[in-house]
Amino acid sequence: MSDTFETAIEALKEQLAKEEMRLGETRSLLNRLCEMAGRPKMFPDADPPPLSNAAPRRHNNISGTRLSMAVHDYLNMPRPSNLAVLSRFEISV
Repeated sequence: MSDTFETAIEALKEQLAKEEMRLGETRSLLNRLCEMAGRPKMFPDADPPPLSNAAPRRHNNISGTRLSMAVHDYLNMPRPSNLAVLSRFEISV
């Protein structure tokens, strides 16, 4: 019985996350329309904060290479100082 409840809870959490994402997109769209009309934003906190902790994404440096080399290159990409490069032992755990 408990497994049934857990499954239902997880499914509802996923549905809630999707609905919250759609709601955020709608609020951002309304904010953009207000800006275009010269009005103040209706939802000042709706725009997502910039991703300052995300590693810079470099395109076309991994495609076309062997999988092992692509994984090696990805794991050794420079990251912000608060993130460490994972070793192969940390990945396999």
